[in-house]
Amino acid sequence: MSQRLRVAIIEDNATARATIRSHLIVLGNLEVASFSTGTELKNALKKQNFELLIFDFHLGQRRNGVEWVQILRQSQFIQPSTGIVFITADRLPQTIGQIIDTHPDLLLLKPYTINALHRGVNHYLEYRKHAATALRYMDEGNTAAAITTLDKRRREKLPPRVATDLEKLRARLLLQKGDYPAALAIYERTLAQSNKVLWAQWGKLKCHY
Repeated sequence: MSQRLRVAIIEDNATARATIRSHLIVLGNLEVASFSTGTELKNALKKQNFELLIFDFHLGQRRNGVEWVQILRQSQFIQPSTGIVFITADRLPQTIGQIIDTHPDLLLLKPYTINALHRGVNHYLEYRKHAATALRYMDEGNTAAAITTLDKRRREKLPPRVATDLEKLRARLLLQKGDYPAALAIYERTLAQSNKVLWAQWGKLKCHY
């Protein structure tokens, strides 16, 4: 039996929080907790780890979801392998840019459908299985081994969306390592197929500036 994935929802609106939770529970094999503030999540992380965090951007307090992700990463309350999902109704370029800067695994714009949420989370779960070894190396601080693992996976026949997400992770790690030419090559290759891919647009800018 596969291990249950621990998921945390961080949403200040009680109704929205309960709705997301009910939609996730039906997917099965998920252990879902929910919190109304980033502080509540931080306190919970002192006792347990979550593999996936689902943030609302506007949390109705001093800090937004992006700021909480940054704080939790810097203070090592969450692991490098922790998945990040953002849900927001805010379509301002500045907001979307802040979210993309956290390397989210999924971004859902409100109003979204239940099917969109299910598809997104199910895809993340599939991607996580394929990325498992690389994610483990990331948590161990072995970026080079994670990149090598992802290089090898490129030669395998994978579902197209999974292959794209593995390339996205490889580019992120190359960027982190400071290998800008190799990261840029991935971003440019992705944009050649579709010039509307936000993470590739953002990555290309990072490589140049």
